[in-house]
Amino acid sequence: MIGKIVLPVILIAAFSAIVCAHHSPKLSDFCKGDGSPFVKIDNPNAVNVPLDTIVDCLQSGLNEFDFASIPNNCSHYAEAAHNYLESNGIKTAIVVAPIGGGSYHAFIGLSTTDHDRVYINLTDGILAIGEQVNGRYIFTKHYGNTIQKQDVGEERNFLIFW
Repeated sequence: MIGKIVLPVILIAAFSAIVCAHHSPKLSDFCKGDGSPFVKIDNPNAVNVPLDTIVDCLQSGLNEFDFASIPNNCSHYAEAAHNYLESNGIKTAIVVAPIGGGSYHAFIGLSTTDHDRVYINLTDGILAIGEQVNGRYIFTKHYGNTIQKQDVGEERNFLIFW
């Protein structure tokens, strides 16, 4: 298992989406938990890097990036993490996964140079790297002595926005 990063916020949430069935979904079809649109800032010079570089960037950037100002919603965390990593030259996608009942979970995806595709969830202030178990991706988070697992489903159902 890859190490964890503890961020100064505790929260958990899913968000709803407006998805039109007559076309392939775009990120603009989804609103964040507060109803605002995603603001995805891509860096045309961003590249794929090793997973350790991604984790190091997130760890070293904690003082620069104000995670505590992020509203209590996974979509805000995904947007903030995407924009932060892209601003540091790391190619990152926002990923939206249906979790049932018309709700979705948002996190980030990266194509690394050493682990192929990796999914990272920062919601509720703890970095969790998705592990594939029986074809499904599971995020495991540690809250002191408590462990929480979140099943975000099969990769084929993910909407990945590069």
